[in-house]
Amino acid sequence: MKHMKMAVMAACAMILLFISPRAVFAAGIGETVSQETVKELQAIDYENNETIRNLLVPSRYSLSEKLNKKTEIAQTL
Repeated sequence: MKHMKMAVMAACAMILLFISPRAVFAAGIGETVSQETVKELQAIDYENNETIRNLLVPSRYSLSEKLNKKTEIAQTL
């Protein structure tokens, strides 16, 4: 019984030693990705980028027109 407790404790210790560095490594990778993403987003020129400008341009349809069209499509189905 005493040997069993020692074996379980040794196994738990090995698991903790194996998991801890991985958690720290994963946290470091997450921080690196976060920093790189912030840099990339800050590098975008939102005012002069044609793709982004097209996405931000107001729609030519009003909200009520869109709702009416959705209702019409739902009724036909």
